[in-house]
Amino acid sequence: MVGFTWFKSSVEHSNQKNAILVDLMNNVGQTKQWQFAMGAGYAYNRVPRRNWLLGIQALPMLTLLNRIKTWEYKLVDSDTVEPEDGEYSPFMLIPDKVETKKSRIMPGGVARAGVVYNHKQFFVTATGQVSSYGYKHDNNSLRLVDWYANASLGVRF
Repeated sequence: MVGFTWFKSSVEHSNQKNAILVDLMNNVGQTKQWQFAMGAGYAYNRVPRRNWLLGIQALPMLTLLNRIKTWEYKLVDSDTVEPEDGEYSPFMLIPDKVETKKSRIMPGGVARAGVVYNHKQFFVTATGQVSSYGYKHDNNSLRLVDWYANASLGVRF
């Protein structure tokens, strides 16, 4: 099996009400992240008994594109700056700098598992997935681990 993933994420908390939070986040008020990874792995399905289906997949990957963009802000006392939106806050955020960093090629992967039970026109499914991707730039490193589990009931018409 050959596969790829595309991941895009953004977090923005740079409004005036969050000025203290931005200060706690080392003056970072917004981040965006892009990742692209490719890999080759293995998938296996098994029918252990009538009406049951089990499936597993393992897909080791290399993250080929991993970019993080950050927007930093200065925190200043609001007595020195006139608020733009008319709302008072003890501190104001002033845009400071924008920085983009790229990571080296890093290993990662995806693992999935699922089970299906089928009875006449009814079925029940349960699935789960875990993804793991790394990021490294200078002295900073990050490992993003993402997972989910789903269950569903269905009727076949």
